[in-house]
Amino acid sequence: MKLRIAYNQHGEILAATEGGSQSDQIVAPPGVTVAELDVPTKFEKAKFEDFVHRLHVDVHKKQLAERT
Repeated sequence: MKLRIAYNQHGEILAATEGGSQSDQIVAPPGVTVAELDVPTKFEKAKFEDFVHRLHVDVHKKQLAERT
């Protein structure tokens, strides 16, 4: 599963949408990055709202990771 994510330079998720639908566009202000990233395998079968708050973006690897 992929999520479209808007995040800041610290990897904090500011907005997220499921899937890659064109209607789910995120418009980002300066300083915010938008990327389509794979959900960690652990969460692939879970509901979006049950796990998205547990994630952040590893800005060096450019991938989603679980908060520690």
